Amino acid sequence: MTLPQEPRFVRRESFEVVGIEERTPHPEKSFPGLWEVFGERQDDILHREDLDVAYGLCIMGGKKEGSGNEHEDFTTFVGAEVSNASDIPEGMVTRALPAADYAVFLHKGAFFPDGLPKTYDYIYREWFPKSVYKPSDNYNFEHYDRRFCGVDNPNTIIEIWVPVKKEVA
Repeated sequence: MTLPQEPRFVRRESFEVVGIEERTPHPEKSFPGLWEVFGERQDDILHREDLDVAYGLCIMGGKKEGSGNEHEDFTTFVGAEVSNASDIPEGMVTRALPAADYAVFLHKGAFFPDGLPKTYDYIYREWFPKSVYKPSDNYNFEHYDRRFCGVDNPNTIIEIWVPVKKEVA
């Protein structure tokens, strides 16, 4: 696994995704099952923007006082971008992501046992504290395209998009 370098910055307009989601205190345990169901049901999604692209979205929930956890619960989502979210398949949901400025990090390498967690640690525990940016919202998403070769493949590349804003001094 290669730790990410400096991110690139992208302004992205709002967009909609359709897929499946689950609330959980442990997103790392939720995503594998969601990806499996998505793989079986992705052809049900109409109006897909790009058949070669999928998204893993993590929305951080609230924190309970004294819990010791940074976030108490998460909503995990796996889906695809659509041009029209009016025809949502049964059992799926739509999420609208707002226009935002994003820091886009590359994750290169196998996800496990600790590849992807190390990338997230780098982003949130190393890069953000040293940068002039802070997260501007309570979510991030992983962008999967043709560079994704599987979670165990050392050649896999995905993008991690985090909405950001500059801190005011």
